[in-house]
Amino acid sequence: MRIVYGIILLVFSLTVLLGSSGNFREYGGERTAVYQITDNSSSFIAFSCPIASVKVTNGDVVTVLTLTNNLNENAEFYITPDVNVLEFSNPVAIDAGDSADIQATYVGGEGEYTVLLTVDAVWANGSARIETCAINITDPTLEIEKVLLSGNKSVRMGEKEYWTYRIVLKNYGSDELLTVKDVVPAEFEVIGFNQSSGNVTVTQNGHGMMGASKILWNVNAGDVEYLDVEISTKMNPAGKQEFMSSGEYCMNNGAEIVEYGIKSNALTVIAEERSD
Repeated sequence: MRIVYGIILLVFSLTVLLGSSGNFREYGGERTAVYQITDNSSSFIAFSCPIASVKVTNGDVVTVLTLTNNLNENAEFYITPDVNVLEFSNPVAIDAGDSADIQATYVGGEGEYTVLLTVDAVWANGSARIETCAINITDPTLEIEKVLLSGNKSVRMGEKEYWTYRIVLKNYGSDELLTVKDVVPAEFEVIGFNQSSGNVTVTQNGHGMMGASKILWNVNAGDVEYLDVEISTKMNPAGKQEFMSSGEYCMNNGAEIVEYGIKSNALTVIAEERSD
């Protein structure tokens, strides 16, 4: 008889041990149930994290999580960050068998944050709490602008003109290696440049000297860096001096910090008909 009781006790102990291990958790409700919570589509409540890191500015909306309700009933989901830099529209209702992309609005200040997202799921017969994604969020501490240093904003058609503009890069954070891209349209040519630091390359698109000029500035940005670019109107393929028609011309596009997609203002010039 002692042997029988011993076997029963052993089986019971193994049952408890197996029930509390692996990817299984027990959740309370009117009916206690065991649900498998993993990041695959076969789970009762599945999730995936589309991004591991994201660069944002205040007010940006990003998709941070995808939830799938594989329960046999509808459920509501409440998403909570452990750092209060993301705002969610809670609750998110997901019908049985459906998925939803969960979006958040960034409301933090400048800096870098690692945010862990916790999901509380509630349905008619139970509830669950799931630790999901850890997302690295960076609010760039960078500014870029373009200033016209010399040259006229209004010129006459068909006359050679010169301008110098400056790209100003301000970094309020730690030093960072950045690439700044700028494009000068085909009506102009780049005839010189001068930078505070870093390396500058200018490439010509199109055939010969007829295409637009692409400027790449690689710089280890400290507090303030600048790049001065000197441009002039170009001779067109017919041997005529630009500008050939009146109107507004984009002197260059907005310069862009490639790593962050942050763009500056553009500069324009107006070509007027000659009075003579």
